[in-house]
Amino acid sequence: IITNDIEKHNSKSKGVKKQYIDTLKNLFNHLNISYIHLDKEADCVCKLLLDYNIIDGCISDDMDMIPYKCQKIIQNINFSNDNIVEYDYNKIINALELNEDQMTDLCICCGTDFNNKLINIKCNEIYELIKKYNNIEGIIDNIEKINDNRSKILRIPYQFEYQNSRFLFLV
Repeated sequence: IITNDIEKHNSKSKGVKKQYIDTLKNLFNHLNISYIHLDKEADCVCKLLLDYNIIDGCISDDMDMIPYKCQKIIQNINFSNDNIVEYDYNKIINALELNEDQMTDLCICCGTDFNNKLINIKCNEIYELIKKYNNIEGIIDNIEKINDNRSKILRIPYQFEYQNSRFLFLV
C-alpha cells in the first residue's frame, strides 16, 4: 500500500530537468542577470535572503512563506491583466490579532511542507483554537475538552512533529 502511495505521489510531482536549469543559468549569465542557485529548499534560501535584508519579499505559490515571516508574498501573477495577489505578513497577523508565534502555530496546524494538518478540522476552527488556547501545546492539552463539543473528533496526525516545524521556520 505504501509503495502504491509513493508511486502515485511521484507521478504527480514535477521536477525541473537539469538541462533546463543550466539553459536558464546560461541565459542569465549572458544577460548579466544575478541569480542564486543552491541545492536547497527554495523557501529556506528565500528566508535567508530576507533575514539578511537582501530581498524585500518573495514570489511564491507556497504559503509556507508566511510562517517563515516573509513580509511580502506575491502570488498569482497574471501578465494578461496585470493583476497579482500580494500578502503582507504584518497586515495578516494584525488583522487576525495573532503574535508571530501564534501565526506560525496556526500555519503548522493547517499543514505545511514539513507536517500534515490536524485531522477533522478546518483552518478557521484551528484559528479559533489558537486564539483560545494560545498555541499547539494548549490545543493538545485541551483536546478532550475540545472534542466534547465537536461532532467530528479532532485528531492529531501520526508523527505530528510540530516542534521540528517551528524550528525549521525559525532557522
